[in-house]
Amino acid sequence: ITGVAFHPNGLVLASCAADRSIKLFDISAAYGKHAFQSFNDNYAFRSIAFHPSGDYLAASGDSPDVRLYSVRTGKAYLMGGGDSEMSATVAQVAYAGSGALIASASSDGAVRLWDGVAGTCVRTIQAHEGRAATGVTFSRSGKYVLSTGLDSCVRLWDVGSGRLVQTYAGAHLDAPNAQAVFSHDESLVMVPDARANAVACWDAQSSALLTRVAEHSQPITWIAASPATPAFMTCSTDECVRFWGAQ
Repeated sequence: ITGVAFHPNGLVLASCAADRSIKLFDISAAYGKHAFQSFNDNYAFRSIAFHPSGDYLAASGDSPDVRLYSVRTGKAYLMGGGDSEMSATVAQVAYAGSGALIASASSDGAVRLWDGVAGTCVRTIQAHEGRAATGVTFSRSGKYVLSTGLDSCVRLWDVGSGRLVQTYAGAHLDAPNAQAVFSHDESLVMVPDARANAVACWDAQSSALLTRVAEHSQPITWIAASPATPAFMTCSTDECVRFWGAQ
């Protein structure tokens, strides 16, 4: 399994995997251990994201394409039209809160913004100086997109203009799925630091590196921030999942 995402109703969990499948589970049902719906394709999946309505699921992986699946019908749609020649694989996809845009992070270092309805690429940002872009996430307002890359930088971009707003440096990023996240109030930007086995935290406005917290004995593979409280969770190759909160 390479990625998971909750349906907006909180009752359905989707998973994607290297076996080229996406599966949906009803976690409220007694038979929730078995998928009630699945999608299959010709490449390994690495990332999935639900549309805010829950009607569609964006997916990416070992392919240059971003695919969109109808949860109701199972029909697949291929996003495209903005870039005529793409060969890079897509590490991650994310929906804006309005559902109007999809962002993708690609191995060619580009962050692409897609029209969520027309399926066209409306903007391409060369985000990481030719190094792979490994993660992407929208701000709550949808006005900004945060990208993570193997140039060991996290960058904040203005969605409307494609302008670079801020660069967060000082962490070492080497994982193919490295992703930075906002804190619950978007005052902090956080990312797993591969050399420190901890989470690097920056002031989102000033880009000052404030601290490193949440230390593990081995590299942290994922971080997820609480949407409502000053807390987050980390998982690591030390076989631990930990919850961190303000004291």
